[in-house]
Amino acid sequence: MQPSRILSCLAVVLSITWCESLNAEDAVATQQQHVTSERLQDAVCPVHPDQRARRENATNYKDAWLYFSSPEAMQSFDAGKEKQEAFANYQLVLTKQYRQQNCPLSGEEPDEDFGTMMVGKVQLLVLCEDCAKEIGKLPLEEQVTTVFDAQGFELAKFTRGKLDEEPKP
Repeated sequence: MQPSRILSCLAVVLSITWCESLNAEDAVATQQQHVTSERLQDAVCPVHPDQRARRENATNYKDAWLYFSSPEAMQSFDAGKEKQEAFANYQLVLTKQYRQQNCPLSGEEPDEDFGTMMVGKVQLLVLCEDCAKEIGKLPLEEQVTTVFDAQGFELAKFTRGKLDEEPKP
């Protein structure tokens, strides 16, 4: 193959990659516009749960937007995500960017016998109402850690939801 033809092919590939990159950035920017002020109203910072999350302090996390109280909190999260993962996951569900599929305590699919529980301002479906009552007695931080840590998030099969659809529970 001639060098000029190779360069032409390379230029086409690079321009396609660049366009796809722009489209991905546009999709993320559009997604951020859909996290409305109403949805963000009750969101707390994953690093400082006693402080409100602010729109201007956002980063991409699990294909969604995660909001922080300050740029410093965002940097702290980037340095140690594992410590704040439960509150980060909680915020994703609270802002309706993620949807629950199964019980976060048992991992079972919902049926007509499922109950509900509140963790902060998030309503969840649960299999065992007695377990939900026990968790409900815990301080909010422990509730969030129990239900939204990596294991609970996986058991509940939280999935990225469409921003224009209403959550199931």
